[in-house]
Amino acid sequence: MTGTPAEAVRWQQQYDIPAQNIYDYQTFGRMIDNPATDIVYVLLPNALHAEYVVQAAQAGKHVICEKPLATSVADARRMVAACQKAGKQFSIGYRLHFNHN
Repeated sequence: MTGTPAEAVRWQQQYDIPAQNIYDYQTFGRMIDNPATDIVYVLLPNALHAEYVVQAAQAGKHVICEKPLATSVADARRMVAACQKAGKQFSIGYRLHFNHN
């Protein structure tokens, strides 16, 4: 997902991404119908994290969210609750979680 159409075209060509797996802010909701999408990595401005994490969870997708998790405790709780309700894994995008050096 990107808000910059030129980036979408470049990524699609560089990584051989099928057109149906490319989203923008207006088409993000289509993801619910795409079985090829298992997980969503939310890398948006902080104020948008909650909205898109909840949408992804409601679409039945696992979610990774870039830090900071949310801009309020209420949003963070809403995000966690949405993932729990959907039975989906939820993680914070922090590279040291998986760094074994």
